[in-house]
Amino acid sequence: MGCDGNNNTSAWLDWGEFPTLPPLPGDTVQPGVAGAFSGIIDGMLIIAGGANFRDEMPWRGGQKSFMKDIYVCSVNKDERKWETYPDSFYSHLAYGVSVTLPDGILCIGGCDAQHASPDVFLMRYDGREFRYEKWPSLPVPLANMSGALVDGKVYIAGGIEDINHQKATGNFFVIDINDKWKGWESVVSWPGPPRAFAVAATGRNGDNNCLYLFSGRNFAPDAPLEVLSDGYEYNPALKQWRRLDEANGPLFPFMAAAAAPAGQKGTLIFGGVSSDLAFREYNLKKDISAYTSRTDKERYTDIIDSLKSELLDFYESHSGFSRNVVLYHPATNSISELGSSPSALPVTTNAVVAGNCFIITSGEVKPGVRTPEIIFACIK
Repeated sequence: MGCDGNNNTSAWLDWGEFPTLPPLPGDTVQPGVAGAFSGIIDGMLIIAGGANFRDEMPWRGGQKSFMKDIYVCSVNKDERKWETYPDSFYSHLAYGVSVTLPDGILCIGGCDAQHASPDVFLMRYDGREFRYEKWPSLPVPLANMSGALVDGKVYIAGGIEDINHQKATGNFFVIDINDKWKGWESVVSWPGPPRAFAVAATGRNGDNNCLYLFSGRNFAPDAPLEVLSDGYEYNPALKQWRRLDEANGPLFPFMAAAAAPAGQKGTLIFGGVSSDLAFREYNLKKDISAYTSRTDKERYTDIIDSLKSELLDFYESHSGFSRNVVLYHPATNSISELGSSPSALPVTTNAVVAGNCFIITSGEVKPGVRTPEIIFACIK
């Protein structure tokens, strides 16, 4: 992929944009999608599925729509034009994991409006139509997990199994793409809390390629929210975990960020949700729920109205998630700040690797707000 960015926000990255995602046939507006599956097949960027709010924002009663549409665009800067394939994806799915393989994009789990999915399938594209090859299902349904490909094996970490009774898990599964019919194996989990909305990427530490797992949040119906800033390295050669944020190690406050390997340089992390914003939203919702569930809630009408007004203002005045980009160095267990993106950096999205560039494939830029913009960063 040629880099034609012209926004120099650091000494390390150049930024640019693809054409904006087009509206679907019959629509006049394209809101963008969060939690989409994405990758590259034969030089074509693919964005499939995902979810958005098509009519109203959720705090005004809008319902989340789960999409079954696919967008295709060449990564070649001279041929960038989106084609749409309405209703062509495997199912109405979002919030799974997608991994680019030599013969297609492996799509893992996710959810629709009612259920998390255990389905795993390889999406193929021949330039005209899409085909789907079923792979062994996950041991459990999963959504909002994270994952990455390391030395021919795909690892899946965390997530939630039931979207109606949401609880973060410590699931850690692996499948060998060269022996896929052996299915998924359960592997010893990281030595830390369960999590969803975590960040996972491949990185290289010395002679070994490793899986890196950062941040996320731990939650359950009967437990307080825990926003995580810990980090872990899984070394497949040793089958061992190493905690990275202990013994004066760095913190990783990058919940729901996109990440990608940058070769020997380390692992890039784009944006993320700060704990301050996550806790403010959580506490306001918790207080509203506590008052409205009281048998004498009529006595607290003024307090409830005030809290709802404060929550509405939180959503309406939200300035967007972090635009910061950092590079994690496995060899030194350290982080370098690389500056800020010139555009909003979405969360619940992917950073798709194309040569020396990293394409951020739509996503959520504020609570409930998606973006149709497709930005990328290239290593100078």
